[in-house]
Amino acid sequence: MLAAFPDLIAVIHNQVVEDDLVATHKTLYGTYKGEFIGLQPTGKKIALNLMDFFRTAGGKMVEHWAVMDFLGLMRQLGALPSPTLQK
Repeated sequence: MLAAFPDLIAVIHNQVVEDDLVATHKTLYGTYKGEFIGLQPTGKKIALNLMDFFRTAGGKMVEHWAVMDFLGLMRQLGALPSPTLQK
């Protein structure tokens, strides 16, 4: 991700910790400046919404799961068309 979006920053909206689990709702912001999954950079700004779940043990992260709006990201990168609303 950092090769494609070198100025990537994360804004955490919510974070919950229970026992050894951490859940984080965040948005990643960056500029598309490097190749990403075979697509050439466009210089466009992106905002990627995601939820991360981590399990810790011994003070270290030992498992990680993520749910992200990959479809929205592909639309922002120009790899897929945005939907058009019909009236």
